[in-house]
Amino acid sequence: MKQRSTLVLLAGLLCDHEIWQSVADLLAGMADIQIFSFPMFSSIEVMADHVMASVSGRFALAGHSMGGRVALEIVRRTPPRITGVALLNTGVHAPGTQEPETRGRLVSVARESGMAQLARQWLPPMMARSGQSRGDLLTRLTTMVERQSADSFAAQTHALLNRPNAAGILPNIRVPVVFVSADQDTWSPPQQHEAMRQLCPGAELIVVKDAGHMAPVEQPEAVAAVLRAWLWRVVEREKSIMQLNDQEKLQITNKCTQQIYRLARLNDASAFEAVSELFTEDGVLIRPSDPDRPIHGRPAILAALASRPARPTRHVLSNVEVVIESDIRVVVVSTVVMYSGTPPETPGTITSIAIGSYTDVLCPVGDKWLIKERRGKIDMKGTI
Repeated sequence: MKQRSTLVLLAGLLCDHEIWQSVADLLAGMADIQIFSFPMFSSIEVMADHVMASVSGRFALAGHSMGGRVALEIVRRTPPRITGVALLNTGVHAPGTQEPETRGRLVSVARESGMAQLARQWLPPMMARSGQSRGDLLTRLTTMVERQSADSFAAQTHALLNRPNAAGILPNIRVPVVFVSADQDTWSPPQQHEAMRQLCPGAELIVVKDAGHMAPVEQPEAVAAVLRAWLWRVVEREKSIMQLNDQEKLQITNKCTQQIYRLARLNDASAFEAVSELFTEDGVLIRPSDPDRPIHGRPAILAALASRPARPTRHVLSNVEVVIESDIRVVVVSTVVMYSGTPPETPGTITSIAIGSYTDVLCPVGDKWLIKERRGKIDMKGTI
């Protein structure tokens, strides 16, 4: 009998099993779940060591807030053991200039006035407006905070103020990744997660509605739904990677790479109908010039491409990297330099240049690999 997958849930600052319990109950049928919290731990690195020593084999990781930073440190230390990463209400940035003072003030409240007073000051700003009015939820979270001690809070605060730089880990993750933010999280808002997603090829970002920084306990059903879909990807990848032999992986890599180069060539030739046919019927195009308005569906993609002003372009691709997540999902990341020229009636002069990247998600349709989603990003541009 096949052993079930293991899912490790990591709690954040001042949190214990309570922050994850409702989500864990909803996901219990999919995986063997272990919840970790970190009372009296004063180092992100030591937290990561504790988890790695306590869990055997390979496992998927979901970290909330400070737990997200612990998750990334685990990925840094033992990438072959990790099957998937979910990062919720978290960040990768270094401490801000005001952070030591702000966190220190809260530690003083805990030491001088007690954990109940700390909970009254700390919890409401962390929650959505609707959550702040729910007495049952506030009671649960206040009780959770009161289970901690001022010394433990001070130790965790020390860990966060001395946290390792985690931004460099994201581009190297090669397992399914999902970022989960919340529309009313002012501590780690959606735009912070979008910046992280852009560093992580093939990652998804889901914004939970009507939730704040405590999203797993504020909206457990919505968070569980996101993690359920992510876990399905994790499981399917594990099964597929084990089943695919080296020759099959090479064939998939070649087919997907060819599609990305073909798209660039057809685009430069203004063969927009042929470009649109490289997308699935329900494919999505997120243009680097208009990232907040995705274009859905092959007909809409064709119309958007055909409506562009006529101008000669040349797309030069490099650093093409193919990540086979499963036999039905492949992520291709490429660097692109696009040269634009004068209108067709006066050819021969380069007028502008843009440097960026594309992240393409492909899936098999018949004997072809078609683009399910193309997301572009501009890093630099200028005129010549």
